[in-house]
Amino acid sequence: MSSICLLDFPVEIFHRTFDYLDTPTIIRSLRCVCRQLNKIVNIYNRYEIDLTLFTKVQCEFILQSIRCENIISLIFSADFKEQSDKADFLLTILNIQQFSCLRSLTLLHINKNELDRFLPCIINFSLISLSIQLSDFFQTASLSSLSTAISQRKLRKLHIFNGHNLIQILPWPVDCKLNHLTITSCTDQEYRSILEHSPLLRTFVMEYCLVIDTIPSVKSTYLQLTSLVMNYSSLSFGQLNYLLSLTPSLVHLKIINHTCYFSSLFDGNRWEELIQSKLRLLKNFQFCFRHTIRKLNSTFCTNLHSIIKQYRTPFWLDIKRWFVIADCIMRSSSCEIILYTIPITIGDFNILIRCKAFPINDLCYFTKNFSNENNHDIQEDKTLIELNLENSNKISKDMIYLACALKHNTTIVTLNLNNNNIEREGLQYLIDALENNMTITTLSMDGNQIGAQGVQHLAESLQNNTTIRTLSIRGNQIGDEGARHLSYGLQNNRTLTTLRISRNQFGDEGLRHLTNALQHSTTLTIFNYEDNYISNDGIQHLCDVFRKNTSLHTLELGSNQIDVSKVQHLANMLEDNMTLTTLSLRDNDLSSNGTEYLANALQKNTTLRILNLRLNHIDDNGAEYLANAMMTNTTLTTLYLWNNQIRSTGARCLADALQKNTTITTLDLGRNQIGTAGTKYLADMLRINSTLTTLSLWDNEIKVKGAEYLATALRTNKTLTTLDMGFNQIGDNGEQYLLDTLHTHKTLITLNLDNNPLIFT
Repeated sequence: MSSICLLDFPVEIFHRTFDYLDTPTIIRSLRCVCRQLNKIVNIYNRYEIDLTLFTKVQCEFILQSIRCENIISLIFSADFKEQSDKADFLLTILNIQQFSCLRSLTLLHINKNELDRFLPCIINFSLISLSIQLSDFFQTASLSSLSTAISQRKLRKLHIFNGHNLIQILPWPVDCKLNHLTITSCTDQEYRSILEHSPLLRTFVMEYCLVIDTIPSVKSTYLQLTSLVMNYSSLSFGQLNYLLSLTPSLVHLKIINHTCYFSSLFDGNRWEELIQSKLRLLKNFQFCFRHTIRKLNSTFCTNLHSIIKQYRTPFWLDIKRWFVIADCIMRSSSCEIILYTIPITIGDFNILIRCKAFPINDLCYFTKNFSNENNHDIQEDKTLIELNLENSNKISKDMIYLACALKHNTTIVTLNLNNNNIEREGLQYLIDALENNMTITTLSMDGNQIGAQGVQHLAESLQNNTTIRTLSIRGNQIGDEGARHLSYGLQNNRTLTTLRISRNQFGDEGLRHLTNALQHSTTLTIFNYEDNYISNDGIQHLCDVFRKNTSLHTLELGSNQIDVSKVQHLANMLEDNMTLTTLSLRDNDLSSNGTEYLANALQKNTTLRILNLRLNHIDDNGAEYLANAMMTNTTLTTLYLWNNQIRSTGARCLADALQKNTTITTLDLGRNQIGTAGTKYLADMLRINSTLTTLSLWDNEIKVKGAEYLATALRTNKTLTTLDMGFNQIGDNGEQYLLDTLHTHKTLITLNLDNNPLIFT
């Protein structure tokens, strides 16, 4: 088998490789390897040399090592004395006219005298690109030579920076072959003149453009221009409309504008109309519009929603896919509105309050900083403290970037990653970040897919974490194996106070693991175990633990198929437990028989304050059991009975109890069937009760007469602050009865009358 030597490859392959190397590497390294490489280097004819990167000695070495005719691109700066010496070296020691193949020349920080020496040589080059950055105002002495250089038939790109008013005095060639032009400033007349005499011009970049106050009519258009960039302009929408009407073939448009014309320039509808009517070929539109308001007004933050709403139309999001962001930067003496397209960046500012409105959702983000008005120092005491990424389509790979930021973040307190697709790998990145982060106290990761292995990593981090107080991992398919890992982590954790783990497919085994952890925990105060299935054995084990637990004050067991047989264990536990203050059994199947067990326990319990029994098939009998408990219980303050089967008889029992009870402040009877008769009992109670502050009677078929009963009672009641009467068919007359009471009932703050259609009699 024959071997192939690298030097056997064609010279063209070496030269193509040299195209990706810098000049010193080619000259100093490759040329010295062997004679054959030396020959290959000597005939390479595509050198691009940037003299600003080297000293004079290095430049002399490089230029003496390369034939001038092999250089196609040259950059030098006359900003410093040594760079000026380089210019002398180029123009004196070397014969610059030998750069016969030079195609690109860039002259930086050059003055009149230096340019006067270069221009005669430039005329003899076959340049394709010429860039000139002037160090001072241009003088007329060199204009004719520059005009001649521009007239070269091969010149396609011309960049002239810092040439203020240059175009006004420069004799522009009549038949210019340029296809790319960058200048500092011009007027609209000069702009039209350049377009008229440059039939091949495709790209025009300018820093400033001045338009006279009286906008002329568009008499002719210039179809050759496809790309236009205007930086640092201060034009109105009308002036921009005029300039853009001259070039209907634009495909790319970029505008940076700091203007006092707020209403028109920020109007997305006007831009949409202009583009659809005059710039139909436009594919890429980038802009940044800035408007400073000296007199602060709090409405500007809310106005961001109305501004950004105009850019959420199908035209912007679906057809063009141009995404726009609106910022409101509020300072002590001014307010600045910035509207810009992604990916334009607007830089960093000393901000008091910054509000971002994103184009696809209605979210706002605030960064609060505080300034010392005496010395004007900005103290960033409060920046972003809550990061909400819920439903943001984050995946595991995104966690790499988030984790990197969190490692160095010292302000985020709450991190919400609910309903994404982070999975186990993404969770690992996050956990690595949390090992260094000392500020996050609330972590919510509901509705991801971290699974048992993911929660294992999380549990291991909880053993050493001393900052997280609230952890929510609902709906993550953790299962019994994940519960075992979590239990292990919780047994050694001494900071977690809230744990929410509903919807995780736990069985009895998983529940036992978790309750074992609760036996050792001295800090956990809130335990959410909703939307799982608890068997009779499981709930008995849970209640046995809570008889001994002295830290937990909130237990949430909603949607766990708890029926009469299972609730007995909870009732027995309540008789002994002295720390539980909140118990939620929403959406179970207690029925009135199960409610009786709870009611009996309430007559002995002295700590429970909030009891949630919504949607539990409780009828009048169950209401009576609860009423009897309320006669003697002196600690319960809130009772939720929403969406049960309580009728007028049950309402009467509850009303009778509330005439004597002095602790209940909130009663929710929404979506029951108490009717007009039941409402009368409650109204009579309100005349006597002096503790109830919130009463919800939503959707109870109260009707006009029931509203009248309540209105009459409110004339004497002095404590109720919130009354929900929505969806009760009380009609116009019923609403009026209740509204009239507001004149005399001075404590009622919230009155809900939604969804009450008019009744015609």
